[in-house]
Amino acid sequence: METIHLRFDNAFVEEVVFLEMRREEEGNCLLAKSFYDQRDKIYEETKTEEERDERFRSFYTEWFQKLGLSSIFKEIILQFPLILQTKPLIFVKRAWTKKDEETELYDEEGKKTVLIRLQAIRINDRSWLQAYLRSEFMRTSDMLDPVFQYSPRLDLGGESELENELVRERFHVLWNLYIDARMRRRGWKTVFPTETRGHGFEKARDQFTQYELLQLARDERNAPILS
Repeated sequence: METIHLRFDNAFVEEVVFLEMRREEEGNCLLAKSFYDQRDKIYEETKTEEERDERFRSFYTEWFQKLGLSSIFKEIILQFPLILQTKPLIFVKRAWTKKDEETELYDEEGKKTVLIRLQAIRINDRSWLQAYLRSEFMRTSDMLDPVFQYSPRLDLGGESELENELVRERFHVLWNLYIDARMRRRGWKTVFPTETRGHGFEKARDQFTQYELLQLARDERNAPILS
């Protein structure tokens, strides 16, 4: 059995469990009743705020596991051998808005951490969530792959901050398209709109480096099709 180093932000766990139990109220009433009875019992049995907070952290973590929510993430990670081989710590943190959702890689003295910011409400659409996680774990694989030559500090090459921001935006779109094309080759659902497809990645080679994507992003001729 592969070891997966996966952790979740307490705030993310609590909100996801809360959203999931709201769905359960409409179906599995007995499960929902058990959840609320246990929650009420914590209020009754704890006398200090510190004790209550600790009990609730354990309570929501237990229900997060019981509802199979961590399995959604683990099953998809298993589809990415490079992540399993590299064994980074993957930390999922609650994002407040769509704009805040992103994936970052940190490397401190060879110890790698992948931070995925994700809105808890995404749990309400399992199909979309699975597609999104595949796209972000493919992005993670790119960052971990020596062939991709990932660096968090890119020389964007613009002559002004405005130009740099335009290059950064085009680079992000290109990377998304590169991920999207590889996902569809595997027969996976993608999260990107249909109209963004077909800009040269359908028949493109299987491997790009980060620098090669950046070079495409610097080319102003690509701006109209990436806007």
